Amino acid sequence: MKKAALIFVSLMTSVGLGAVLFFSYQQQASAPAALSQADVQVDTATTKHFFDFSLSSLGEQDLDEIKQRISQRPSSDVSLNDEEALFSAYLQYKQALVELEPLQTNQLSALDLEQLHLRILDLQFEYFTVEQIELLFTEENQLRQLAIEKLNIENSNLDPQQKRDLLEEQLSAMPKYIQTAENNHQLVKDLSSLSALDGQQKHIAAVELVGEAGAERLEVLDQQRASFQANMDSYLQHRDELLTSDSLSAQDKQIQITRLREETFDAAQLRRVEALERIHDQSH
Repeated sequence: MKKAALIFVSLMTSVGLGAVLFFSYQQQASAPAALSQADVQVDTATTKHFFDFSLSSLGEQDLDEIKQRISQRPSSDVSLNDEEALFSAYLQYKQALVELEPLQTNQLSALDLEQLHLRILDLQFEYFTVEQIELLFTEENQLRQLAIEKLNIENSNLDPQQKRDLLEEQLSAMPKYIQTAENNHQLVKDLSSLSALDGQQKHIAAVELVGEAGAERLEVLDQQRASFQANMDSYLQHRDELLTSDSLSAQDKQIQITRLREETFDAAQLRRVEALERIHDQSH
């Protein structure tokens, strides 16, 4: 896949991956044909969601089988008239998107994103009517435009509060689920920044962000993380001592490490501990 397509995909996530979690999905009861989708309900939230969901089985099914599935589904959008023809145009558009000339830059500026945005809009108008563009691409076009506005705001000379006010103004024109996702994304960033604070300062800042009850829950989580990390550090030290012991056979080492692991951690933590062991071993 060319760089432009990769840029396009990454751009869709630049307003926060949480966006999809706040979209109200409707799902179709019939079972999909692809084996990998056997335990997944068909995503029919929008026509575009259904197209992309159907294309995700490409490889298990050939394109003709996918087209047949598309043609057999009763369209929920009366204005489409011929969903099969729309899907054919969508495939051509996706191919044209991949073939866009890549931007000659490794770090995208707001101007770069704006140019890419306009090129993508040009492609949409080449393959679809205004009504079809509104039906298929309203959501992603809004997300892309928001990403551009965020970069413009971030690179401005405004102070932090002015930047936040301007971003809120931009968000006010977006659907509620995008507003919620972006606010949650910003909250996560703000909470992450609290790690640089200590004691009372950290508590006061947390209260401002999530309230007194939320701040208390965060403190409990911090204590749990600190306790787990202390246990992990102690466990890895003892484990290293066992692994380097000359008086134990390989089998005895594994027996004692297993016993030590189970004595130190709760059963629910064991898989996480084993994963951290592998990371520890790879770094030593």
